[in-house]
Amino acid sequence: MKRIFAYISITALLFACSADPELGPIITIDSAEIGAFPRLLELSAGEYDLMNLSGSAYEHTYDFRTEDGGQNVREYRVFVSHVDRDDTNGDQSRDEQLFKTFTGSDFQVNSETGNLGGTLNFPLSEVADFLGIDLNAISPGDNFRFRSEVELNDDRVFGQANTNATINGPAFGALFDWTVNATCPLEND
Repeated sequence: MKRIFAYISITALLFACSADPELGPIITIDSAEIGAFPRLLELSAGEYDLMNLSGSAYEHTYDFRTEDGGQNVREYRVFVSHVDRDDTNGDQSRDEQLFKTFTGSDFQVNSETGNLGGTLNFPLSEVADFLGIDLNAISPGDNFRFRSEVELNDDRVFGQANTNATINGPAFGALFDWTVNATCPLEND
């Protein structure tokens, strides 16, 4: 029995001594930068309904995840571009442009989370007008791509491009970038 214990102890010692010090955790508390991201709380309407051009809108509710619940957010900026997937009516694609900027007075405290946030409501007619697109030229499959960024009071800016992939995944609910498709929904029958 002593011999088996000695073999197990030697084996464990060899494994411990052969560990690669370069293979540490990907991120630690000491090396993590505390940043900010908008978190999706509820998606109310996630597509543009081409059968209801005047009333169709994209809408979601968000809050800010920061070290102080969004109190240090200076600006929340939303950019939009359009990808025209129907070439029969000419190319209506548009490059990304700054669409909306929200500041402290636009944010409210979310009663469930206690963090500052708000609701984004972007009617199709408003987005199309902003981009200079004729509503009648929008076809099923066209999409509107939204990108957002959060600027803190200390001038740091966070977006999907400079945020850890773990945060951008579904576990944390971060929503920096999203796409809204133009659709013709079918009746529910």
